[in-house]
Amino acid sequence: ALNGSPTWRIAQAIIELNQADLDPHALAREKTEAVRSMLLDSVEPLPLVDVVKSWHGRRPMAVGTGSESAIAEALLAHLGLRHYFDAVVAADHVKHHKPAPDTFLLCAQRMGVQPTQCVVFEDADFGIQAARAAGMDAVDVRLL
Repeated sequence: ALNGSPTWRIAQAIIELNQADLDPHALAREKTEAVRSMLLDSVEPLPLVDVVKSWHGRRPMAVGTGSESAIAEALLAHLGLRHYFDAVVAADHVKHHKPAPDTFLLCAQRMGVQPTQCVVFEDADFGIQAARAAGMDAVDVRLL
């Protein structure tokens, strides 16, 4: 149940499970570089992109992700979506990760809105918990 966790935390769990003598942050960096090169060749935007495009300019929007900022920024740029978002908050921007509310609270701060005015579209249980902990409404996109 680590979906939505930062890469280094997942790496740490794998290292502990396998009793390996590795640095979780170094392993996370290697994974990030490998994923970046593979992902950009095969990624397709979700249908939710149409919602993002239709709301662009009408309300501020942000991405709050458990991914590292290098991956998030590269992916959004590759898909031609970065300009739709006023802010991108990634795992390396906050100390406490989902299910803590920090990611989404920083999104609200960077957009200049109150957390209670935000609606989070989320694909992971940790993210739903984080949104609710931030006082935000949450939509589970897995149910759409």
